[in-house]
Amino acid sequence: MTACRSSSSQPVLVACSQGIPFFHAGDDLLRSKSLDRDAYNSGDWFNAIDWTGEDNGFGRGLPVASKNAPTWPLKRPLLAQTERYKPRPEVIAASAEWFKALLRVRCVAGGVSACIVLAKCLLWVCLASPIARVHSACRPKYS
Repeated sequence: MTACRSSSSQPVLVACSQGIPFFHAGDDLLRSKSLDRDAYNSGDWFNAIDWTGEDNGFGRGLPVASKNAPTWPLKRPLLAQTERYKPRPEVIAASAEWFKALLRVRCVAGGVSACIVLAKCLLWVCLASPIARVHSACRPKYS
């Protein structure tokens, strides 16, 4: 499963849970923290969100050394190929629309069980409709 597809399907669980859902800022825009395992102290520049949907932040830089240095040899080659892994603006826009659809399902569902049924239907529609183009567009571009 591509990272884009999993990023699009992960909010389903949160949206259909009981209580108040907690979404992280930028989830709808496929926000990336460039493989940083703990970006809390990485600063505003590294954690910035592009609300225009033109860029998701992948490849903004090598994560800080404090908690990431041991994995730099694995991360450096991936971050050097940002154009291969970074989603295009149309993919980010489609992800944001998918997210809005989940929120609409949550708002109109009569309860959690109805929300889960609707979310399953939305997920099926996503994989079998024009929205599925979003997922095919997320595949890495091979040269």
